[in-house]
Amino acid sequence: MDIEVRLMLETDDKHQIYMHWKGLRHVPKDVLDRLHRNETVDPGTDYFRATPYFETSSEKYGWLNRICAIASGSLAAKRAKTGGFSGGVICYVIARFCEGFRMPAV
Repeated sequence: MDIEVRLMLETDDKHQIYMHWKGLRHVPKDVLDRLHRNETVDPGTDYFRATPYFETSSEKYGWLNRICAIASGSLAAKRAKTGGFSGGVICYVIARFCEGFRMPAV
């Protein structure tokens, strides 16, 4: 499955960041069936990779305009009464494009 997402983020300190990313997700049918039954599955059984990019006019978060990142994630069964799935995504900065770049602490 091809994925394309575009969204506007607002930070806790009211700065706006536009985020867009493209990615790929593949979940085998048997794994998806197990997730629907709320069973635990090995995180390595589904494939999710994406390339997020950010745009902001904020000076504080301007460093996001100058990074290239890769995201990796997986689905997990959600234990809440509402059903559905939860997931986790880890985003890695893989390149930087400015002199003296330092990624701020998160």
